[in-house]
Amino acid sequence: MKKIIFTGIISPLLLIIVFSFSANASVVVCGNPPYPANGFCAGSEVIVLHPVRAGDTLESIASFYGTTAQKIMELNGLSSASLEGVWSIRVPATRNYEIENRLKSRWGPQGILDAPCPYWDIIVRECARNGVKNPVWICAIIKQESGFRKSAVGGDGECGLAQLMPFNVRGYGYHYYSSEAAGAGDPLSCFVPENNIKMGVQYFAGCLKRCGNNYFCASQCYNGGPGGIGKARPTRYASNVNAIFNSLQSRIG
Repeated sequence: MKKIIFTGIISPLLLIIVFSFSANASVVVCGNPPYPANGFCAGSEVIVLHPVRAGDTLESIASFYGTTAQKIMELNGLSSASLEGVWSIRVPATRNYEIENRLKSRWGPQGILDAPCPYWDIIVRECARNGVKNPVWICAIIKQESGFRKSAVGGDGECGLAQLMPFNVRGYGYHYYSSEAAGAGDPLSCFVPENNIKMGVQYFAGCLKRCGNNYFCASQCYNGGPGGIGKARPTRYASNVNAIFNSLQSRIG
């Protein structure tokens, strides 16, 4: 990244997110290790984050989780039953063994993007806040940038997971350090994963807006700034990100 881009995009009502669940007795664990809490506790119900697959309908999803299509629509702010362009939706599910066993049989014992996409809960939240509808693409960006090494430092001083340039960090109001150790203890350090992901998603959202919601173009912008769109190195970078994305996406295919 070479340029500062700020954006004020309003978060969409629908969180476009991918489901991951615990191997414990509940469908979704709220804050308990070792799995991330990619769900929300709501009274006696658990809000499951369901990845929409080919052939899914609101009725089939509702039947799978023991709820109704109307409840799903209300929870996600949907005005119609169409799932076109929807990657994942929130579904109210009763906390019981029957549903958990169905989930295990469908997705396996460790969920979906648990291991290959650390910090998934932060990525999902920041994407929702910034209007980035495909958080899996952000996973691919971070994988390409740093391999999810939070202490990574680039050749031009880029810091952390999303490899932010020093002037980008300062422009977003955080503190730049040349190493993770140098900023140890500073809650505004650019190496704090949450800070770094916030900045990276904001930057990408600005690129996405500039590129008319084209993710490939936005990845070129992320790598080379607006002036890098269409140039050789940013194009190779975007191709690598796209390949990583396809690999991750194939797991929820």
